Amino acid sequence: MSLFARYDRVAQHVQDKVFGATFEHLPRRPAANVNAPPEADPDRVSVFVVGIWTNAVTPPALDNLADGSMNRRPGRVLRNETIDVADPTADLRRLDLLVDVATGRRWMIESVDRDDHGRRLCRVNSV
Repeated sequence: MSLFARYDRVAQHVQDKVFGATFEHLPRRPAANVNAPPEADPDRVSVFVVGIWTNAVTPPALDNLADGSMNRRPGRVLRNETIDVADPTADLRRLDLLVDVATGRRWMIESVDRDDHGRRLCRVNSV
């Protein structure tokens, strides 16, 4: 490992602690019964990952309507919660749980988007 790679690794470790939160990753899988909630996945291990939680406002659909009736429709999503995880070794999948170690708040992963740099952007819902 080069000297630059070592410095980069140390800097990343420090930045993760300063700018990210620690989450416990709890692997889940669909239950045999389709009506049952997801169950623990014994084939994958639980790990701790560092991530950044964001709660972005979704722009309203058809915002240019004069009456704004679209804003009052039931089932409309106004927020988009995501957790950005930088650990490329984390095996994050749909239905897995992420638990904030500091607060105990829990999220279920709905989808995982991977980028070319090894980061995972997880769209999550509070559980």
